[in-house]
Amino acid sequence: MGLGAKLRLKFQQESERIERQRADFNLRSIQSWVPQNAKVLDVGAWACYLGELLRDHKGCDVLSLDVADSNKTDMPFRVFDGKTLPVESKSFDVVLVLYVLHHATDDEPLLREARRVLRDEGHLLVAEDSVDGLWNKVLTFGFHIYLYLITKMTRDGKFRTTDRWHDRFREVGFDVDTTMPLGHHLGHSLWPRNTLFVLRKQPASRSASATA
Repeated sequence: MGLGAKLRLKFQQESERIERQRADFNLRSIQSWVPQNAKVLDVGAWACYLGELLRDHKGCDVLSLDVADSNKTDMPFRVFDGKTLPVESKSFDVVLVLYVLHHATDDEPLLREARRVLRDEGHLLVAEDSVDGLWNKVLTFGFHIYLYLITKMTRDGKFRTTDRWHDRFREVGFDVDTTMPLGHHLGHSLWPRNTLFVLRKQPASRSASATA
């Protein structure tokens, strides 16, 4: 095996290791908010390892979605357009949108779709990188420059402070149940700090303007 092939193999192995670590990190982050045997929609699922863990550890019925097919599991998977979720209204107990919104040029359609497909007593779980404070901004933007150079993954949307995310969620018909700091991504001190937002649908009496 030549040097180039060895380097490619090493990169693939390292990428696989990180993907598995991310799935474990995400499971620990959200598992308290995912009921046993829940029906879960994982939006932006990438390799679908998180769905696999939810199925194996919590008995969940998981459908994974992404804009490209990178599924490395036997989990049910569909490609979607990044805006319209190809599932029925009020059909999921939990919708996961983890580290996805900052990749969306306009996150409003996706958030409104998440509200549509979520059951009335369900939860939308959103995770995002923190830009609260100067150092967190440096970590977040620096990491995403690094990510683009390594993977060519773009960031087409916005990073928002915690308060601005709260405003955004309320604008599209959600209440914020919990805002939970998750620490540095995967525990790496030079990677962004993450925040989990646990959201529920606003009562119909208060959400008419948000869903109009």
